[in-house]
Amino acid sequence: MPITAVRQMAYFPPSAYEQAWERGLLDATNYRDHADYRREIQQQLQALSTDGRGPIRIVALDVPGLLAYAEQTGQDPTSRQTRLGFVGWLGEQGADTVAWPPERNAGCWCGSGRKYKRCCAAPSFLAVEPADPASLVLTVELDGVAQRVWRRVAIPSNTPLDRAHRMLQEAFELPGEGSYAFRTDEYTIVAPGSGQRGVPADGERLVSIATELGDQFDYYHGHGRRWRHTATLDEIRPGGPGNTFTVLAGDGSWPAEPVADQVKQAMDGLMELAEASADVVEAEAEGFREFGDRADPFDVEIHTSQLLTRFDQTQPSGSFGLAMGALSIANRRPKPHVAAFVAAVNHLMPGLATGKALTDLARHGVPLPAWAERLGKVDPRRAWRYRDAFGDQEAVLVTFGYVGDAAEHGILVEVATCPTPAVSMVHLSRSVDALREVLEKSAATAAGRVILEETTLAWASGALAGVLRRVNPDLPAESRAWLPIVAQRVDLLPQPEPVEPARHTRADRAAAVDGFLAATAPLPGVDGDVLRFWAQVLAGSTGTDGSAPTRIGPVWLGHVLGEHVPRTFELTPAQRAGLGAAVTAWAGWAAEQQGLPAAAVEVLTARIAEIDEAFDRAYADPERAAARGYLSDITPTTTDGEDLRRAFALRTTAVPVARPGQLTEQPLRVSDPADRHRILAAELEAWELAPSQSVAAWSAALTAISDQLWHLESDLARETMDYLDRAAPDDDLLGDLTELAVEHGLGTTRFHAAARDRLTVDPEDEY
Repeated sequence: MPITAVRQMAYFPPSAYEQAWERGLLDATNYRDHADYRREIQQQLQALSTDGRGPIRIVALDVPGLLAYAEQTGQDPTSRQTRLGFVGWLGEQGADTVAWPPERNAGCWCGSGRKYKRCCAAPSFLAVEPADPASLVLTVELDGVAQRVWRRVAIPSNTPLDRAHRMLQEAFELPGEGSYAFRTDEYTIVAPGSGQRGVPADGERLVSIATELGDQFDYYHGHGRRWRHTATLDEIRPGGPGNTFTVLAGDGSWPAEPVADQVKQAMDGLMELAEASADVVEAEAEGFREFGDRADPFDVEIHTSQLLTRFDQTQPSGSFGLAMGALSIANRRPKPHVAAFVAAVNHLMPGLATGKALTDLARHGVPLPAWAERLGKVDPRRAWRYRDAFGDQEAVLVTFGYVGDAAEHGILVEVATCPTPAVSMVHLSRSVDALREVLEKSAATAAGRVILEETTLAWASGALAGVLRRVNPDLPAESRAWLPIVAQRVDLLPQPEPVEPARHTRADRAAAVDGFLAATAPLPGVDGDVLRFWAQVLAGSTGTDGSAPTRIGPVWLGHVLGEHVPRTFELTPAQRAGLGAAVTAWAGWAAEQQGLPAAAVEVLTARIAEIDEAFDRAYADPERAAARGYLSDITPTTTDGEDLRRAFALRTTAVPVARPGQLTEQPLRVSDPADRHRILAAELEAWELAPSQSVAAWSAALTAISDQLWHLESDLARETMDYLDRAAPDDDLLGDLTELAVEHGLGTTRFHAAARDRLTVDPEDEY
């Protein structure tokens, strides 16, 4: 279906589809079989729905109506453009349409009479991948060069345009780097995520812009500079199983460019970005007129930090565009307020662009405001630590003062420690008393479960340095705006005090379980094995981070019972029935070991009741149920969190968690080898191999690598597990190991050497 700006999809029902073929209204770019055509429509509807632009309506086409419309308008009834016009005309006439998607148990949109979930949305229906119906033969010629450079290529008609870009790059023997675009008289299709205006290329197919013989479109790409090609559709060949990308003919080499020209072109591109950002940046600079020489540097820092965050969130070019815009307006409008703006941005985001802007302002004789010298010139003064007695929440308050000024301002960073420490809130204020009130208010409402104490600056440095790299994705916008200032302040703190973290072992966890069972009388209705199971789960879950086996807290319990258990353990009915009583008994015993007051035990008991009531919903969640399959053969032999964490990390590398589209009405069971291979096939498809790469070879290598990692006992599995213990999350690892297996052969000496090199963690990159 050609690109259309309206949210409607044209569809020929079965009888109309046959009539359209009989009357010659369809050509080789259309599937002959109606089921393949219907499948293509469903896939296009799914792709359209991902852009979040509102509802989609399906318009049923009838052949007599189309022929009458073509005759009335004097258009060719075989043209796709005529069909588009007919769809628009039907909309204007108020023709009946069908909303997509229907409810899963409602009738299917295609009119078959079957339920949607058993018709066009059925996984078995969508899993079929017929060959493209046609091969489009294009002549693609480079414009604006003295010697002709051209290629004649055959590309399957339904190839997404982002993949067609890579095919054309291969045809011209180019690296495929830089931005690109396809342009017709009506539409511009751009690289996904490029920030350019236009339709994303991964959502459109080649047949959308090359429909009829003689159709032309422009193809642009940024190899060194913005090159333009003219592509002409010369021939439409039948498709079929052998329909692949092929270079049929061509001549001419890519023009050589002197390095100096390439550098100039790159700089020209940067200056284009600077000019494109200049108007927006100039409007932002107007806000700095209020910051004269006597302005408070703290006010300037706050205003600038908010500006950086807002620009990152609202402008496609982000903070880089802000810096380039500053460079542009420093030359265009060298005024005092522009100097104030550039000085402030350079303070929080120093770089070549803002540095050159400052140089240009000096060349124009524009002085910086007096406060510019004081930006960031602060000394750390005092620090306080807050934590609840459970260890679920922590906060650090540090005060600072500008050099030579007795006044203080403060930063307050709140940290959620479960499941791993992450920033949950950031406060910045010139009133230290206001920040202390935030802490004291928490203490006053926490029923005696709070520790609030002054601490050293060195301790604060150690507590904040690492956690600022782990920010909760739901951090409020106001908190996110303070992060640039907070990060700079933390860098000014003294070196952290050396602290050896307490690491509790598997033996410690086993001892805690034995201590609990020895101290706990039999519970009514709870079998002894069930009580032991829950004690092992609760103590064992601390193995994920090495914390004390008796760790207990309402937030921690919510994570263990709301996430860890539903994602990890297949529970028997007896284990499920005993959850509330067994966990309550463990919480009381663990609280006693920790010396917590009776009020804390009451909080824990109430929280366990809430979790128990909501547990079944969490346990039945399809995503959590699918995750349990990764460890279903391991949890019968161990409940220790350290073992389970390492195995889960390895197996989710071996078989990536199923994409949302794969979690169907019959979820894939990753414990089943056949379903694992289905997930891997979808993963391989998402990698979008180059036309010259053998899908069969990559599929065989991917399956073999995955199987070795899944079964844990191979050398490759052990080395990978050790790597994952130390490295940051690595989404490329499975693909890289597969590529090495394709290149060197799995099991060869060269493969093992290359794999060991890939699995070596640079000390600077350790997680």
